[in-house]
Order: sequence, then C-alpha cells, then structure tokens
Amino acid sequence: MKPDVIIAGAGIGGLACALCLEKQGFTTLILEKSHVPAEAGAGIQLGPNAFHILKHLGLEQELAQQAQFPEKIVMYDANSGTALAHMPLIPHMQRRHNAPYAVIHRADLHKILRLRVENSHRIELKYSSALATFNDESGSVVVKTVGGEEFRARVLVGADGLWSTVREQVLGDGPPQYTGQVAWRTVVRRDSVAEMFKAQQTCLWLGQRAHLVHYPISRGQLLNIVAIVEMPTPPHGWSTIGQAYELLPWFKNWAQPACDLLQQVKEWRIWALYDRNPASVWSSGHVTLLGDAAHPMLPFLAQGGAMAIEDAWVLAAHLKKNLSNPETALRAYETLRTPRTGRVSETARSNATMFHLSGHQRLMRNIALKASRAAPGMLLKKYDWLYGYNALDDC
Repeated sequence: MKPDVIIAGAGIGGLACALCLEKQGFTTLILEKSHVPAEAGAGIQLGPNAFHILKHLGLEQELAQQAQFPEKIVMYDANSGTALAHMPLIPHMQRRHNAPYAVIHRADLHKILRLRVENSHRIELKYSSALATFNDESGSVVVKTVGGEEFRARVLVGADGLWSTVREQVLGDGPPQYTGQVAWRTVVRRDSVAEMFKAQQTCLWLGQRAHLVHYPISRGQLLNIVAIVEMPTPPHGWSTIGQAYELLPWFKNWAQPACDLLQQVKEWRIWALYDRNPASVWSSGHVTLLGDAAHPMLPFLAQGGAMAIEDAWVLAAHLKKNLSNPETALRAYETLRTPRTGRVSETARSNATMFHLSGHQRLMRNIALKASRAAPGMLLKKYDWLYGYNALDDC
C-alpha cells in the first residue's frame, strides 16, 4: 500500500486520525514505536465535542457497550466533605449538545479504535517502528525509522505525544517543563468501595495543594481514581509504581470518606505532569502535529483525548479539500485549531490553580460554587463554548 499520509504514533490521537482520514478516502500508514498494542493510564472523559466525531466514525455501538455515562459531576470541599456544586449531565448534555458525556477506560477506547484500524484495508499499522528522521522533499515526505526502514507519503502527522520526535524536528523548542504536580492513578473494584462511591457520578474533591477525581469505568465494574499533588521534584520514570505511604500524608486532613477510599488502594501508578506554552505554528511544509505533540493538555479539564480527536477530524477534512496542496491544507488546519486548543490549555491551567486554593481564596471559591446550586444550568452554560463545539460543522 502506498500511503497518502504517514502518522507517527498509535495512541488515541494517531488511531483517531487514521480513521478520520479513512472516512475522507485516504490511505494511511501508522508507525508505532512500541512492540505491542498498549495505552497507559486508566480513565478518560469524553465530552459531547469528542462524542460527535466518534459517532460519525461509526463507533457509537462499541462506546455504548464499554463506556459509562455519569448522571452528574459533583464537586466537594475536601476538608469538610461538603458537596459544593453539581453539574447535571443526564439528560442535559444530550438535550443541550445532541451528544452524551461519557467516561471510559483508556485501554477500552484504545482497543475500540485499534480494532477498527486493523479491520481497515486503507490503514496499515506497523509496530516496533519508531520514527527517527524525516525529510520534506518536493511533493512528499520521506520518513526513516530507527530500524532503517524508509517510507514516503504526501503528508507526515506527528501524533507521537508529549515528547514528540516530530515536534523536535519541526519546531526545535526543547523539552516540555515539569509543572510541579504529579498524578497518582489507580483503579479499584467498584463493589469493594463505600456506597457513596458507587454512584453513577464523576466526583471532584478540592483540597489544598491536592485534589482527587473518581468515576466508574469498565462497564461499571471499576472505579477510576486520580489524585493530584504538588511535588517540587518530579519522580523518575513514566508510569512508575508509587507507594501509598508517600501519598497518604497529603490527605491527612481530608474528610473521612475520601481518606478511607485512598487507604484501601493497594497499588498506584505515578506520572509527573509536564506542559508547554501553546505554539502558534504546528506545521512545516508537508509535516504537522496533532494532539499532545501539538498542544499538551494538563488533565484539569479532562480534554486531552477530546482535543486530539477534534484535531483528527479537522486535519482530515482540510486535507480532503486540498490534498493537491498539502501546505495550504495544513495551514488551514492549524489556523482553525490553535485558538481553540490554546483556550482549552489555558483553562486547564487555571483549573490547576483553582482546584488547589487555600485560605481566603479557597473560601471565596467555595462560596461561588455553592451559589451556582441555585441555578443548576449555570455551570453547564459556563462550558457551552467547550462541549457545544462540533468539529463536523466547522469544516
């Protein structure tokens, strides 16, 4: 198969990009450095803005089988255990944005995308094929892998994540920077937790220099738990094993239900959180970036995966309009995407601060959140710009 497009990276963004390109009639080669299919992490949240595209790709049935659909998002004060605010999701998201709000295990979403890719005659997925270098020649891009293989296509898409090899060659802006925050992630059996944690809800506990998120995944059998704490020095490695005795002191003054939940966890995985300032340029010649390679997303708006899926559709749609002139298509893609992804990135950064407030600022935040309960639609309206966007209508 002679591909129209080569994609570096077979994560959620890269697989979604290949499926969007297939929908537009293109052939694609995905080069993945790992030896076997893998997706690190636990849960991922999919707002209506992502669900529109996945449904358009024909994945609605698989998602309905694997995803959970929370009834609401609940925010708690971590010290008192008081519920501060509720954002209703069912049926409000469907009515408001014509698509649901879903949560799913990352591995389940990755498998759904991967199986569709593997069944496509327009997509080839090659493992153990880490991209090493590329040259943007006249009318095409020549890609070389670490193993010495060489491939040619009209366009190269770097969907190779936060530490992107493609980005380094396109932008040369150095490595991402440590944020001072670390995510501790785990899953526990949902039938083993207290009754309040069995609710069909996404819950966010706001503490001082730390916060906690949990929601059901894996057909409701597991509870996804993410604890974020501020640490001056990043841990070594990526997705390394964390020890509970190092984490629990951060939560010693929290409400008892949250402490009890954390204390029953047997194994944690830890990720240091890194970030970059939004870039206004993602492309050079016939090469562009997508997802975390283009715009790293801190997890405090739960939109990293959704932004990559949006990128995938917008990129495919613009290439369909102008594959004869890929440079024009890639400029149009980044012109449309940089303002939105930049806003999402900045909002996530603002949440990183807001979630961890202390003293007078924490008190004022809590008062504002409690006031929102008098008007249940207030929080929904606040995020219309995010969840109400439909990339299918914008291209």
